[in-house]
Amino acid sequence: MVNLKTKQIAFLLCLFFIFCSYIVYAQKRAVPTEMGFNVGGCFYTGDVGRLTLTDVRPNADVFFRINPSPAVSLRMGALIGRFRGDDTQSKDLYQQKRGAQFRTTTYELSARAEYNFRDYRSPREWQRNCPYLFAGIGGALLRVDNPFTPTEYMPVLLVPFGLGFKYTLSYNWNLGLEFGTRLTFSDKIDALIDNPDNGKFGRANPFDKDKYYTFSIGLAYTFEWLNCPIKFTR
Repeated sequence: MVNLKTKQIAFLLCLFFIFCSYIVYAQKRAVPTEMGFNVGGCFYTGDVGRLTLTDVRPNADVFFRINPSPAVSLRMGALIGRFRGDDTQSKDLYQQKRGAQFRTTTYELSARAEYNFRDYRSPREWQRNCPYLFAGIGGALLRVDNPFTPTEYMPVLLVPFGLGFKYTLSYNWNLGLEFGTRLTFSDKIDALIDNPDNGKFGRANPFDKDKYYTFSIGLAYTFEWLNCPIKFTR
């Protein structure tokens, strides 16, 4: 059983209530609403190894997005992904000597805002493609596995940000491409920490926080809430 700290639990509850408020807002205002999914890859940068194609692991997410204006979208999403690091893949002699390895699974929940450079739901053909930027806040539970220590479950706060591209396939369907970064403010997701007791080959760089990245492609379906007409009485 995983014992999360009180503030992490409170934070995840806040995100849940934000998600509920999204739904209520969309229903009351008849705001165009989307539900969709993405699949793609996930990778990491930090103290262990160097980035290679063999380190890229899959990720998938589902999301709920409302569009209160053509320029701004608000999105709530849940993601599961994996990433890894392996010092044997590095050309650095220090890392090869250290031989650290890890495998991490992330269970992520986030809320974010997207800025659309065009109204991608416009009927005009030239506006059907739309680049956008996004930033938000989130939390994740990381399962860190490595050959030297027991499996560790680690709650972390995240700041997701990145860029993407939307293309309207039809009135109800749109295609999305996206690349995102997750700042974790942690130096522990690769199972290395700056602890002198670990010896020089077991220590992390305290000035370089761990990050992970996602890239994905997905589909979203758009529907609109219809408010019931007001009944007039004589």
